Amino acid sequence: MRVCCSLPATPKHLMHTKIVFHFPDRYSSTYMQASHLRLFTRIKILADHMNIPVEVRPRDQRLGLGTCTPAELDEILEYDGLHIIENGRIQRDNVLNVALAYLQPFYHLDAQGVLANSSISKLEFDPSQIDPRLAQQFFDHLQTEFVAQRKTRYDQPQGDKDLPDGCIAVFLQGAGPHKYGTTHCSDEAMLRTVLEHAEGRPVVVKSHPLSAPGFDVPLVRDLLLEGHSLHATEANVHDILAKACVTVSFNSAVAVEGFLHRVPAIFFGKSDLHHIGEMVEHLSDFPRALTRALTETRAYPAFLQWYFREQCLEIGTRGADQKILDTLSKYGFERQVTAVDVTHLDTRPDATSKISGEIRNVTELMLAQPGIRRFRITEVLKHSDHSAVFRARLNGKPVVVKQFFQSNSASEIAAMQSEIDHLEGVFDGEIFQANTCLHAWPDTGLVVLSFARGQRLSDKISSSDSDQRRRLFRRAGKWLKLYGTGRQQQGSFSPRWWMGRLPNPEHCHMSNASDRALLIELFHGLERAARNSIGASVTHSATHGNFVATNIIFHRGTLCGINIKGDIRLPVAREVARFLVHQQISDSHEGDARQHGIWRDDLRAMISSEVIPNVERDTTLPFFIGEQLYGRFVELCTSDTQLADLERCRLAIHSFIEEVPLTGRI
Repeated sequence: MRVCCSLPATPKHLMHTKIVFHFPDRYSSTYMQASHLRLFTRIKILADHMNIPVEVRPRDQRLGLGTCTPAELDEILEYDGLHIIENGRIQRDNVLNVALAYLQPFYHLDAQGVLANSSISKLEFDPSQIDPRLAQQFFDHLQTEFVAQRKTRYDQPQGDKDLPDGCIAVFLQGAGPHKYGTTHCSDEAMLRTVLEHAEGRPVVVKSHPLSAPGFDVPLVRDLLLEGHSLHATEANVHDILAKACVTVSFNSAVAVEGFLHRVPAIFFGKSDLHHIGEMVEHLSDFPRALTRALTETRAYPAFLQWYFREQCLEIGTRGADQKILDTLSKYGFERQVTAVDVTHLDTRPDATSKISGEIRNVTELMLAQPGIRRFRITEVLKHSDHSAVFRARLNGKPVVVKQFFQSNSASEIAAMQSEIDHLEGVFDGEIFQANTCLHAWPDTGLVVLSFARGQRLSDKISSSDSDQRRRLFRRAGKWLKLYGTGRQQQGSFSPRWWMGRLPNPEHCHMSNASDRALLIELFHGLERAARNSIGASVTHSATHGNFVATNIIFHRGTLCGINIKGDIRLPVAREVARFLVHQQISDSHEGDARQHGIWRDDLRAMISSEVIPNVERDTTLPFFIGEQLYGRFVELCTSDTQLADLERCRLAIHSFIEEVPLTGRI
């Protein structure tokens, strides 16, 4: 995968000893809470793991404007530090520029500049080199995230539904583009040119939400007084884009949102989106640009995949951390950690130093054990108040190390070791496996496990075609069935106990009224499902305890379970439901029909493994699917999460509610 930014060769005589952040002074103490500065938070966390000092300074205005003389740069950006500048426009061999790349959570980390000035503008885009399947999946994800949620960067009014169809939508951007020198003309010249050559098409104009009232309003007012046919609006950008035939701007993020509506873009300024947009350097270019925009077919999914996934940093992914670390290594910082799993890592300011201290503590404890000659932590996989999980190299071989912090660590490790030892006699080692326990020191809270090579089953499933997807679900069911061999017990199902464990929907703190209403409706649906399953046969079995596809590694046809705990006995139908719901919500796959809220092909493939008896398919399994949807929905609605996951959960719940308490053999 390409590195997202162009980097100069670091002079050999330079040894950077620190990282210096430059952003507006008002964020100096709160930047970790600022959404548009999330990249700085990620860099700070990784720097702490590598013991790299980080300083925070107010950004000198000249760094944003790019107006410093060489002597001033020498004074502001001393050479013993790597300087990372928010919205910077500085080219220097110890500087990186950072900015949000139009859409959250994508960022530029670029030695040349950001947005219109980014190094992406100099790259070639070839749609034939982009995997069309991946591109369409990403395009669908972005549409769910932004279009379906009517999400845009700034708060938008919801009024003005009287927008004309087929309009040319002009988005003004305030004083910023002029200040940074990225425009080819004035706002007035651009707007007059569009009006002159609109050829009967209605022209809609929207001011920038953060623009000073005195900047855009007089221009629009004067044009209206002159008698020009112009529709000024403050409508939500997605309402405008739904009506537009083309967008016009200097280089607005709204143009990217327009691509999600398959609306072409025309730029009257510098742009690193020129690969798929029309450029107007001279006002006389506009008529031809408009004709091309309205008549030529454009590969929007391929471009967005190439631009955001291949050229930018996507915060919240391991790939982003890896790119950051690759970048830091190019500036002379010794690599000590390879990546951090941001889904499990505590990012509060006081937590980063705590994790760094724990890395040092674990390293010291490991090196003190007999037979341990070399030990180095290479990756933080997970961190919580209960435990930490690290990838490491022990005597030159890859391993996974877990450290437990609770008072019952010794008993927890003993239970884990016993369960893993038992599974060595259960799994055949050919198709089905579990990671093995290599070392355990209960008194120190440390356990060393084998490292499973391959990719998470969740990722393998989401990237597979329909036939392979069915095989993987079936194989996962067989893995779980084999896990519980000889440790099963039949009983009579009492759903009341499980209903009592659910948080009361009236007491859940959900800001969205429609989500609260949906949760209450789901609760009543679960009550109906409970009545339908009470007294039914239920199979309890020894089980993984957190049977989801992210806890299984796929490698050359083999499934290896990871994160095994002690001997846990649960209803098998609940573990199956957990697996199905987790994949349903996190996977962008679109099936043809649903059963109990789950894509029918996925559910049928799972139960074809015979992991649960036939009699439970229409009783305990639907109940536990609803119970798992309930728990995930509360979690998603009360935490900072991906909107696409939340929307998939909503759709699954609606489908589940429509069926309950209907039954019938699957």
